[in-house]
Amino acid sequence: MDDTIRVFSDRTFGPEDIELIQWLSKTYSKLSRSELAATVCELLNWTTPSGMPKVQQCTAFMNELESENIIQLPAKQMNKVRKGMSKIAAIEFDTKEISGDIGCYEPISLAIARSSDEHKRWGAYVNQYHMLGYKKTFGSRLKYFIQSGKNEIGCIQFSASSWALEKRDKWIGWSVEDKKERLQLIVNISRYLIFPWVKIKNLATKHYLWQQGKYRRTG
Repeated sequence: MDDTIRVFSDRTFGPEDIELIQWLSKTYSKLSRSELAATVCELLNWTTPSGMPKVQQCTAFMNELESENIIQLPAKQMNKVRKGMSKIAAIEFDTKEISGDIGCYEPISLAIARSSDEHKRWGAYVNQYHMLGYKKTFGSRLKYFIQSGKNEIGCIQFSASSWALEKRDKWIGWSVEDKKERLQLIVNISRYLIFPWVKIKNLATKHYLWQQGKYRRTG
């Protein structure tokens, strides 16, 4: 990449910005174009005065870069139907209290949400009971149910790692090139929810130990 500075929709892009867009399009090639554009907007802070990502402008800019063979974008997704939040909010749950000692509920496991119904149910849980609600997260992500036997007792979501975290990068000792090469090896926990009717003592501690490799994953 040379030192060319590009201007699009009153936004100036330096060579490092173009390199970041190239890296994102290669690393997250399975995202839709709109999801990729939203991720670029988030990392480059390309937003409206009210803080909304300029997805439409970013998509147009990436199309221009693709036409010049600077990046390769995912194939366009035709007739994609988005599920409304009204359908998610309509789901009702059994909120009967689950309580006791953790030993009575082991093993604790994770089951990935795969079907559309599972994704809808996961979203309904988070929308109703997580303090951040069902806000869309950008980049790659995986949604899991926290389970005890057949009982769903919580939700967790792993997402693509943030591009810029000064303290993290300083602690690891990354250069910019190191980060471009290895960032995909790190994930964020972007949602973590134990249902409010679940009163299992030490559950969160046991789940932390699962994340350290002490428990199995199902699904």
